[in-house]
Amino acid sequence: HFVQVVEQTVSLTGKAFSTLHPLQGRVDLHFEVAQQRNVDALDKGLYRVYAEVYGQSKSGNGEIAVAWVSKITQVQKVRGKKVLSTDLDLSWLAKAGAEAPLAIKNAYIQEVNTMIPLSFEPAVQMYTPPAVREYIAKTVRSQLASGYKGEVTKAMLEGVAPERACALNNRNRNSNSTAQVGGAANGGKLIVLHGYCAAANPFAAHAEDWTDALFFSNPNAAISMDEYARKVMAFAESNGLASFGLVGHS
Repeated sequence: HFVQVVEQTVSLTGKAFSTLHPLQGRVDLHFEVAQQRNVDALDKGLYRVYAEVYGQSKSGNGEIAVAWVSKITQVQKVRGKKVLSTDLDLSWLAKAGAEAPLAIKNAYIQEVNTMIPLSFEPAVQMYTPPAVREYIAKTVRSQLASGYKGEVTKAMLEGVAPERACALNNRNRNSNSTAQVGGAANGGKLIVLHGYCAAANPFAAHAEDWTDALFFSNPNAAISMDEYARKVMAFAESNGLASFGLVGHS
């Protein structure tokens, strides 16, 4: 059997803290990490951080599950601490009937090329500052008072779009041009992917069977999932797409 081994470049310290998010209705969760070394340009220093979030039951039944959070991100400094950060939509607390303080369990870090776990903590000490705790309580009260009934929104599931996607989407919306790709306008595109290490995109041979499709091609390339995803994103951006659908096989 082939067993892949990766270097542990970062590890969780078992501590985390929360801050206010720039957008209303969310808070940032920062997981403190220790860096074993500075990563090179190959993996761009990207990691996937994952954790389960718990809150306190409003009915007095103790700790209850709220949601899980995950994000691909880089090590950065927040309030003088090296952290990997993600964020939480506070509608999850309203849906669960929970309130602060928050608790974090089963947190881990994966490196993005192989998704091998680098660090795991069954319980993380989460500090929620008074201002953040007050903001959480105020936001949840406001959501419930406005008639929130526990609906799960796209923002709750997927987070908010990156700034570059928002900027590109706004640029397209404000443009009077109808850039043509394959005879169709720039919106509603479908990017069709080929399999790993394929010599060509087999779908492109039948391009006439597709409507509003773009055929991604990166032939004979043995690359990581992260690098593949980066190439697909670059392909989408080069075609002016802020959003798109994906079809593929492997």
